[in-house]
Amino acid sequence: MKKLLFLLLAIALVLATVGFVVSDSGTTSTSRAPTPFDMEPPVLFGILDETVGGTGAVRPQEVLVIGTELSGRVIKVLHDNGDEVESGEELFQLDDTIPREKLAQAEKAIATARSAVEASKADIQRAEGQRDAAEKTEQEMSKSGKGVFSLSQLEAARATVAATRAGVKAVEAR
Repeated sequence: MKKLLFLLLAIALVLATVGFVVSDSGTTSTSRAPTPFDMEPPVLFGILDETVGGTGAVRPQEVLVIGTELSGRVIKVLHDNGDEVESGEELFQLDDTIPREKLAQAEKAIATARSAVEASKADIQRAEGQRDAAEKTEQEMSKSGKGVFSLSQLEAARATVAATRAGVKAVEAR
């Protein structure tokens, strides 16, 4: 047993000597501390922990300005920072409550305007009817001759015709 232990110790000593010779074969036989003029610094193995600090602003390489035709409150973001998007792709959705309300109001205003047009058309027809009736009365009074109607009645009929013609023009102008 002592012989085996001695043999293992001898082998370990030989291996250690060979390893030292191989690792030291690139250096000179004199051991000295490395100088700033050494061309090859010694290689060290281990964990390198470095903390880098700095001040200033971090700026991207490329800046794109994104704008919308409409303004409003964003209710849904469809992409994250740094995502690549295609041209024309929707990036976010705006709250469209106010524009929808304005559209409903505009549609009501259109309906009101259409009914006002129809009412004006009815007013025109009514005024034209009154004019036609006044003209017919005036023509009948003029044809019937003198003596049947007084001059004041004939003048009143002509005034009515003039007034109804002016009424038709006023209604058409609206």
